[in-house]
Amino acid sequence: IDNAGGLLAPLYRTAHMAALKNNNRTGHLSLADYQQWFSTLPQSVQDEINQAWGLAKEQEFIELHNGEPHFMIARMQNGNIITLPQPSSSSSDEDKNRMYHDTSSPASHYYLAVYLYVKKTFAANAIVHLGTHGSQEWLKGKERGLSIYDSPSLSVGNLPVIYPFIMDNVGEAMQAKRRGRATMISHLTPGFAAAGMHSDIEELDELIHEYEALDEGQTKINTQSIIEEKIDGLNIKQELRLTPNDTFTEVLAAVHRYLYDLAQEAQPLGLHTFGITPKDSHVITTIQQMLATQTIALAHDFEQENNLKAMMPKKVVEEIFSAEMEKLEGTQLTDIDGFKLLWLSLVEGKTFELNKELAEGIAEAKKYYQGFIRQQEMPALVNALNAGYTPILTGGDPIRNPEAMPTGKNLIGFNPAKVPSKAAYEAGKALVDDSIAKYHAEHGQFPDKLAFSLWSLETMRQHGVLESQIMAALGVKPKWDRRGMVVGTEIIEYSELKRPRVDVAISATGLYRDAFPNAMLLLAKAIKDIAELKEESNSVYHNAQKLKSDLLAKGSSEEDALYLSSVRIFSNETGAYGTGLNGAALASDTWQQDDKLADLYMARMGFAFGADAKRWSEKVDANTVGNLYGQVLTGTDAVIFSRSSNLYGMITSDDPFQYFGGISLAVRNLDGASPEMYISNLRKTSDMKNETLDKFLGRELRTRTFHPRWIEEMQKEGYSGALTVLDRMNNFWGWTVMAPDSVNNQQWQEFVEVYVNDKYDMQMKEFFEKNNPYALAQMIERILEAERKEYFKTDTATLKKLTQTYQEMANKYDIYTDNELFKDKLENLAQGFGLDFKLPEKMSQAALDAIKPPTDMQASVNENTSEFVTGQKLEKQSEQIVESDYQVLRISLICLLLMMFGAAYQLRFKPVDI
Repeated sequence: IDNAGGLLAPLYRTAHMAALKNNNRTGHLSLADYQQWFSTLPQSVQDEINQAWGLAKEQEFIELHNGEPHFMIARMQNGNIITLPQPSSSSSDEDKNRMYHDTSSPASHYYLAVYLYVKKTFAANAIVHLGTHGSQEWLKGKERGLSIYDSPSLSVGNLPVIYPFIMDNVGEAMQAKRRGRATMISHLTPGFAAAGMHSDIEELDELIHEYEALDEGQTKINTQSIIEEKIDGLNIKQELRLTPNDTFTEVLAAVHRYLYDLAQEAQPLGLHTFGITPKDSHVITTIQQMLATQTIALAHDFEQENNLKAMMPKKVVEEIFSAEMEKLEGTQLTDIDGFKLLWLSLVEGKTFELNKELAEGIAEAKKYYQGFIRQQEMPALVNALNAGYTPILTGGDPIRNPEAMPTGKNLIGFNPAKVPSKAAYEAGKALVDDSIAKYHAEHGQFPDKLAFSLWSLETMRQHGVLESQIMAALGVKPKWDRRGMVVGTEIIEYSELKRPRVDVAISATGLYRDAFPNAMLLLAKAIKDIAELKEESNSVYHNAQKLKSDLLAKGSSEEDALYLSSVRIFSNETGAYGTGLNGAALASDTWQQDDKLADLYMARMGFAFGADAKRWSEKVDANTVGNLYGQVLTGTDAVIFSRSSNLYGMITSDDPFQYFGGISLAVRNLDGASPEMYISNLRKTSDMKNETLDKFLGRELRTRTFHPRWIEEMQKEGYSGALTVLDRMNNFWGWTVMAPDSVNNQQWQEFVEVYVNDKYDMQMKEFFEKNNPYALAQMIERILEAERKEYFKTDTATLKKLTQTYQEMANKYDIYTDNELFKDKLENLAQGFGLDFKLPEKMSQAALDAIKPPTDMQASVNENTSEFVTGQKLEKQSEQIVESDYQVLRISLICLLLMMFGAAYQLRFKPVDI
């Protein structure tokens, strides 16, 4: 969108709207028409909106048009289709003012005006929401069964909503169904490949193999010294929690295992394009990840014995890697075990004499291959616009759940009454027993309290593994009926448990609260049962008794004290979503110490959900009995979260740091120290394990954000790729603020080396300048903010390079920031380095005039409106393709493409969660 005329720009700097107007990029809704519609709403609805946002006539983006005040709406029109960004709810200043005290606001006048323009002025027949995810389904209103005056329904009215959605995000897809009234159209994730090794990592692996092959002597001693230096330089010891007491043999074994894990990690390859089947090389590498390890091992042996390399088409190798990448990568994708056999069998259609086990594996691979090439994403969208039925199908990433293909289906969840499943309980019990045993081994005592972060999206993927860990920690187990429905819990006797019962603190996202109220009530009742179980080794009972005494001492009634002392589950207030930490953490000029952020988290997430459902969403009066959530969180030894997606990690979105990390932030501000942070890694159902946040996050950075192949795939995505890179840094910043002990200084330095100093010679600056210079400038601003707030320490040369680059980008591309503290910091740095300091302060007329359609866009006349519009130049294609394109176009003319860029693209949407 931004490349098609700067449609997003006015959401950041209002003056851009004038440039869009000059280039026929604006629609108009008269203020009078809006006010007439607004006056038909119930008075209570009008009053709520006016109290939150002021009167309609006081809003931004109102200008005179034909002598009358109109809302100005950024949009691009091609015939009967318009494309526009979903509006933000407020201005930047309003966002900052509301950030720390506003838990839920109705849709703003401008938000409603944009949708009214779509419904009435443009008279659309349908809305297509694009981008996982937007804000409409998260607006204020009831959790389910919304009225026409709840903000989500008030915005879209009775227009059909069709929503292409990534297959691996079923939790938020259900929110868009339930509250956004959308028909979902599933689409693929990007392809995956084993990350492999590159540059420094590959060198270290080769050194280790060399060391192990050497005889004792000076050469081996020298090699050991080089290895130790290399390990220290890569900062691997911190990620693996290795200590100075560990012998070199122990370190070498741990590091070698870690390097193997890095090489095998599933790495996303770019971004998926809706309706386009990934290229075959990406499909094959994804299928490699989907198949059993034994199948791949057998395929490797077969490839070696039959010299399949000689049978591979030369074009395949050339398609996968650029010349620059070949210098950095130790292994071509085509050389990964199984690639050649899979390519020749699936793509080329060749047959081979295979043993039974390998033949079964190839047959399975062929089934997966059909799932990819038979995707129905665009036909499903066209069919939905044509009022056709969209068949349902479950979701998940293709590696973990191949049954979610082919895509182009209406995503569904599963029966919440089956949480947890029997398999999930067994897995969860084993994981939490392992966590408790390791904690005991490391600390010499059992943990007193574990905190858990429950997400709807995760539960829908793994059917209750984290809920099972909670039950097992408490010493209870589910009871199922013959249909697999959970009908209650039973207490595990201490003689069988053979360890103390561990207290729990549970944070549930707003979406989890909506989707799994049955599971919350099940857990709440189980906790109450254990809190009343008088046992010597029952920390739940002892903590409940202490909390009850505190509540009574602060004036609580006996009845309230008894009830509240067993409450361990907290979430947003009913109807509200988000912690507020996603925006507040990035607004680093609005806070000096992180206690302000901790207070925000506690205020947003401190609503109680106990065993009495009638008292759910209760906010305990802090002035009367203290902050109940804080009293429950204090003393937390460790926080546990799960990750079951091969696509989503710790920095692919802001949700992990604001929910999982928010608990760490709160505990640190309550107790003075951060708790341990553990992730139950459920990506491979055959190898589920607990890992520290340090290790999980470090591996994600090494195999994705700092990996040259991942970067090159993002470069191929252009504008979107640049935004994705920026998003990763912003989310890494979030972790730096929430859990500073889990990140390290070298990781910040690596962002500088890879993206500013271009250590891989990938022309990073040229890439950003061509596609999105604002992304690079914002990355540098974030790095310098980390240094200003003392999260990052670096040398003078780095600071000078950052300052010079930012100033160059800001002046060349008229990049503006409203962070005055950052600008002061930058000015001081520039003066210290003797630089001629200058930054844009406001939108210049020259810059406004410069915002014109790109040269590769063709201007044309809209025959229906006689307006000048722009669109991509249509090139003549083959007869079959033209036929298909025009068929899609004819049907698509009844729809509106309403583009949504969500939190990942940094529109100032309301807080959301998963």
